[in-house]
Amino acid sequence: MGPGLSWAEPTAAADNGLPGDSTTDPHARLLFLLPAFGDDAVPEDAVDRLTASMRARTRAWREQASVPPAQA
Repeated sequence: MGPGLSWAEPTAAADNGLPGDSTTDPHARLLFLLPAFGDDAVPEDAVDRLTASMRARTRAWREQASVPPAQA
């Protein structure tokens, strides 16, 4: 464990729905806290969780900007 947050801290903050003049979107909360993450002990599902958050936020951005999804 280093000087940054452990994996449990940003995920707990992302998952709590407490009001407080911030976003209630757990994906946005997790990505916002990611730069403060500094733990070497990362669970196996961390990559899946971050990927889901990035996909959700990218999808939301595309919908707001009316950008069509990339053609596969």
